Parts: sequence; structure tokens; C-alpha cells
Amino acid sequence: MNTDVASTRLKLASMLYCKGDLQLAADVLEDVERRYDNSVQAMCGCGRMDPFVVKPHELFTEAVNEENVDILSTNKVAYCVRFLPQEAFCVPPFLHYDMIRAVRNATHHMHRAERLWMNWAVVDSRQFLHYLQYLTFRGLGLRHKQLQALLSLRDSSFDGIAHDQVYHHETGAHLLAHCYEMENRSGAALVLYQASLMDMPRNNAANLHIRRLTSTQ
Repeated sequence: MNTDVASTRLKLASMLYCKGDLQLAADVLEDVERRYDNSVQAMCGCGRMDPFVVKPHELFTEAVNEENVDILSTNKVAYCVRFLPQEAFCVPPFLHYDMIRAVRNATHHMHRAERLWMNWAVVDSRQFLHYLQYLTFRGLGLRHKQLQALLSLRDSSFDGIAHDQVYHHETGAHLLAHCYEMENRSGAALVLYQASLMDMPRNNAANLHIRRLTSTQ
């Protein structure tokens, strides 16, 4: 549980949500949100993060100077959340599409690091936090909190400063689109899926989502 600020705790919350233990999931999510303050640095080990290009934000840099290096990862770093195919039972069903997004003959152009996680569901911690909040509060009937989670997820996708601290943008866009679907805003969802596909034409679950959504219209 102490590998970083968010990722393993979010996997626990996801498992609880899938089990139907919504209040326990909400409690874990509240704990993650409390820990995930503005000084936390998102990091990605999936080949999406270039250490020579990414610059840590100012508050994280200050924390590096103040914190003991041994506890820096525990308190100030948030890794991506990764689900292997064997963990599909504790992944919200919508993310199962990510596990089948890879087209076999279209992965050869990728470097090895990216090919490794093509059949995983991998998502940025902050965006997954807000998506799980939306699902959990929806299940608990807490409409105000549900809408607040939706706004937070939207901001993490479109706010310029927050966007620079997010990885796996296409998956985050899909999570937001799915929330729009649940809000009966299929048109807005379709726009997000199409934009995602324009940005990443290959091995993108947006292909599946567009077919799924347009076949029901």
C-alpha cells in the first residue's frame, strides 16, 4: 500500500467497487484524494514519460529538497494504475476494452516498453481517482458528489496545467466519455472518442467504443 501516493490504493478501491462494497470504496477514495495534494508528481513507467523532457512541477521540486529521499515516493509520487488481464475481475467493466485494444499487426511500430502493456488496462492515477469517484457516488446515490467528480475528471483532461501532469491521455478521455454516456450525453462522448482516435489511430480502444456507441444510435 505504500509504494506511492495513489496507485495501489486505487487498485484496492477498484476491487471494492467491483465487489459492491461501495462505502468502503468511497472511504479509500477519500483517503487517496486527501493524499493527492498539489505537490504530488505523476510518473509513468510505460514508455510515455521522457525523463529528459518532463520537468517536475515547482511544488514537487520543493518537496524533493525537503523530504527524506527514502519516503519521497511514498508521499509525493503517483504512478499510473496498471491492471493485468489476470486482474480483470477487479477492473470496472468499461476498462476491459483497453485489454483488447491492440491490433496484432499494428504493434510492430512500437518500442518494446509500450508493447508490454498493450493487453493491460493502464490509466493515470488522478483521472482514475475521479472516474472511480463518479462510479462509486453514482452507486451510492450521492448525486452532488458524483457531479463534482465528473467536473474534476473533466478539468484533469482539459485544464492546461493539470493536463501536463497526466499520462495515458487517450484512456482518460475515454473515462470522461463514458461518464458522459452515463449522463445521456452520447454526442459529447462520441466527440471525445473520435478526438482520441485522431490523436492515436493505432491500438486505441476508441475504435471499439465508437463502433459500440454508433451501433446503438
